[in-house]
Amino acid sequence: MKKLIYILFVLQACPLASVAQRVLTGCVLDSASRTPLAGASVRLKSSGGQTGPDGIFHIRVAADTGTLLITYTGYRPLFTRFTDLGSQNYYLSPLTSNLKELVVSTGYQQLPADRATGSFSTVDNTLLNRRVSTDVLSRLEDVTPGLIFNRNVPGRVNDISIRGQATLFSNAQPLIVLDNFPYDGDLNNINPNDVENITVLKDAAAASIWGSRAGNGVIVITTKKGHYNRPVHVSFNSNVTVGAKPNLFYATKMSTSDFIDVEQVLFSRGFYNNSANSPNHTALTPVVDLLLAA
Repeated sequence: MKKLIYILFVLQACPLASVAQRVLTGCVLDSASRTPLAGASVRLKSSGGQTGPDGIFHIRVAADTGTLLITYTGYRPLFTRFTDLGSQNYYLSPLTSNLKELVVSTGYQQLPADRATGSFSTVDNTLLNRRVSTDVLSRLEDVTPGLIFNRNVPGRVNDISIRGQATLFSNAQPLIVLDNFPYDGDLNNINPNDVENITVLKDAAAASIWGSRAGNGVIVITTKKGHYNRPVHVSFNSNVTVGAKPNLFYATKMSTSDFIDVEQVLFSRGFYNNSANSPNHTALTPVVDLLLAA
């Protein structure tokens, strides 16, 4: 009984201020709209918490002064110092996004990428200028998925196809749309330095705009244009190729001994058998005649 009375006496003797916890109260708001930000993180060195639906927070602090760190998704972090425990407002500034919205040009209209249907590839001006060339097609090679260059097919120069062969006997070239109009001329006549961006439409969704001509795919080319109330912008592009000075009087000729050696190798492999046994008496070189007479 005496011990219990002693403990109660000690507790009453201790000042309550030494064991009481201080509470900091504040409200986190959007700096532009002044609307409360629910769920914002408020941190101190030793404690922290989150704001409620009304943007208000209550956290315990050890002193009347300190530094707060307030963070919220999509807003700049705020480091601020408080000097009293009175309720006050804290304003967070929104982050400005530096991402550019991807725009898809169908040759008929321009749509944001999230609204465009079908399969497409967009080549902007920066990607287009990564390769140095005098024509547009060479700059599209190896940077446009699904665009195939048929360079190994004899007799087919600058032949391209989108997502494979679409026809056997009719025109297999994709439709070229230049500044919203179909273009039937030579692509080499288009200056690649005048091109702003290129969009390649790959699937049947392009047929809803261009009809049957879009069966082989569509390449939409948009050139650079001036805009109202914009300052003058001048760009300069220069390409330099360094090579050895050619000798215009040099002719590559095989020596006589090398020519005779080649004919002996071909004769030993039977290359001249058909010509020697032909009833038309095909003319042969003197070396082959000597080899046949031997």
